[in-house]
Amino acid sequence: MREDSSFPPEGPAVKTQQPLTVYRVLLEFSDLSKVNQQVFIELMNDFLMISPQRRREFIEQWRVALDRHATADTEHSN
Repeated sequence: MREDSSFPPEGPAVKTQQPLTVYRVLLEFSDLSKVNQQVFIELMNDFLMISPQRRREFIEQWRVALDRHATADTEHSN
């Protein structure tokens, strides 16, 4: 964080968004291992640089992966 920045952040972007949701994501990120933090950063960079169509494809891939994981967890718990 820059020394001249205020905390919590202020400004129009913060007022129109839900900063608590962002804080939650940042806390989850901080709990990741260094390796997983690097993976997250690489995926985020890729996501930010791609077209809106590719973003939708990424989002769908992430949802499918999470659904498969949830299904596998449910099957193993039965």
